[in-house]
Amino acid sequence: MTMDEHNARPSPVVDKSSLFWFAGLLVRARRFVLFNCLVAGIVAVAIALLMPNWYAGITSVLPHKDTGMSLGPLAPFLRDFASLRGPAPSSEAYSYLSILESRNAKEDVIRTFGLMELYEVDEMEKAIREFEGNVEIDLEEKGHIVITVYDRDRQRAADMANYYVAVLNRINIELGLQRTRVYREFLETTIAGVKDTLRKVEEAYRDLQKESRIVILPENQESVKSVAELYSEKAFREIEVEMLKALFGADHPEIRLKRAELQALSERIGEIPDVTLEHVRLYRNIQIQARILEMLLPLYEQAKLDERKALPSVVVLDRAVPPERKAKPKRAILVLSAVFSVGVLSLVGFVFRERLEELRTHSPERYDILKRLFSLKSRPPAS
Repeated sequence: MTMDEHNARPSPVVDKSSLFWFAGLLVRARRFVLFNCLVAGIVAVAIALLMPNWYAGITSVLPHKDTGMSLGPLAPFLRDFASLRGPAPSSEAYSYLSILESRNAKEDVIRTFGLMELYEVDEMEKAIREFEGNVEIDLEEKGHIVITVYDRDRQRAADMANYYVAVLNRINIELGLQRTRVYREFLETTIAGVKDTLRKVEEAYRDLQKESRIVILPENQESVKSVAELYSEKAFREIEVEMLKALFGADHPEIRLKRAELQALSERIGEIPDVTLEHVRLYRNIQIQARILEMLLPLYEQAKLDERKALPSVVVLDRAVPPERKAKPKRAILVLSAVFSVGVLSLVGFVFRERLEELRTHSPERYDILKRLFSLKSRPPAS
């Protein structure tokens, strides 16, 4: 084989995606990459040392188990009715999160600690945005709420976290008392209406006894009660039929059965004399209004008591204490991230430079086109 034939043979092609090519690249670019990483590390360390320390005040609270407003004798009925609808998810924790994230709560903390001056802003909107960036509120899986407040002063960070809990309690108590006051006023109005209705029904019943000259004596009240029970059962069956229609539709077999029972009750009631029916209606209304009044009065007294008490809405599991160590910046992570990023960019830049050199040597025409397009300055060819 002659020397010319040996030179004419193509050089072996190296797969540029192989590990051997990448290892060779690292060897060739080691000085360039290491120098850039060293410079980036020095600059990153200098910047990280100039960054101020931030401390985290952390407190965790547990939503207070709210027993709600007392419902007295209505509680068993409402529990039975609620079971038809299925269990309702608790939203207490989400209500507390809404309070903590409200503008009212944030403004209270900002004004109390003078954060507008600390943040060096002249508008409340800017102070709120800055404060939101320094607060983290998390609802944990176990149900408690963790409040984290960042500040450059460790004592102030703890104080702001604890004060945030106090603001939560204050606002939630105000909302609770407002609901209780509305509930108490509703009961007052309802009781007044029931008393007025009871008075009118009693007067009408008394006038009917005078006109018909029929007086219901205690020994005859049992028969009147029996008739009243028929009316009560009829009213209950009517409600039951309507509920079944809403749940299953009008053609359900159970509804046809209930309608038959309702028809039988109506026929039994139709056999009662009119005078007796009028006595029964008035007597039944008296019993109903008296029973309603009997249930509402304890509720009203309980509502008045609830309006006077102001219990904390959350239980503090861990009060925030001045932290011993800073929370941020994570200087080591910042420096390592900067060095790694610069190293990768340097390696990419070295590969790009090699490609330009290869293009300039083996394909001058394409290199000239590229130079004209991007106004590249070519280096003088090596002798």
